[in-house]
Amino acid sequence: MKTEWLNRRFQSNQPKVKKINWDQLVCFVLLAIVWSACDVLSPDELETNVGIYMWSNTFESVDNESLVYFLEDKDVTSVFLSVGFHIPELEKAKQFVQIANEKEIEVDLLFGGNEIVNQETDDQLSQMNRLSEIARQIGVDEIHLDVEPHTFDDWDRNRSNYEKSYLTMLKNAEKIFTEASLSISVSIPHFYDPINSEIEEYVDDAVVMVYETTDIKTIKSRTEEESSVFEEKLSIAIRPEDYSNAKTLDGVIIQIMETKTANRVFLHDVGALMNIEN
Repeated sequence: MKTEWLNRRFQSNQPKVKKINWDQLVCFVLLAIVWSACDVLSPDELETNVGIYMWSNTFESVDNESLVYFLEDKDVTSVFLSVGFHIPELEKAKQFVQIANEKEIEVDLLFGGNEIVNQETDDQLSQMNRLSEIARQIGVDEIHLDVEPHTFDDWDRNRSNYEKSYLTMLKNAEKIFTEASLSISVSIPHFYDPINSEIEEYVDDAVVMVYETTDIKTIKSRTEEESSVFEEKLSIAIRPEDYSNAKTLDGVIIQIMETKTANRVFLHDVGALMNIEN
């Protein structure tokens, strides 16, 4: 009897071991694996991938070294560069491309003549050949067309005709640039939806201009259609002048990258970025 009582006492004093719930344990382990695999980046670690437009008036008024220093300071990785057709401007552009490339800044030739959509095919082809020659001279391998027929006063009345003319212009550009082994990209507004699919066939990259807003939800909603059409080709352009200061602008750029709204953000333009308050 004494032995039995001691055994019962000993057993009663042992801590109760909670039965393992194997289903919960497996779930916990799986969650831990998924969490560790997630690419959660802080703003400092996030690769923002910022590009910028640089028009000829800004380019010609500032020396190359100062421009590249400014671009480096702003973490710019890509430039759409507009240049004049005369020898001094082309020589400056060639030197700029060399300096920028040494700093791992990509440079593409920027063309912004809206009237080209109204030109005859022969004139368009001549213009595209001229752009190809300039690209070769300054050492770049992509031409960016910032051609905006929607800025014409009669756009609303003649939209359909302008859309057809724009696509014809792109077809001609794609023919010439492909023959010259050049890539082609375009700037378009967020309301070219009826022709986006056709534009996508001709271009390597598309930059959708989303101006007059600083709200990330609005930016995402305005580019939803373009995102589904252009996918990896899609970049977004925003304007520094729409933002109260550099900190606010940086915050929106980070949000665009974090939400994967686009692969790259282009700022329009160098002059506006130079003037924004810190």
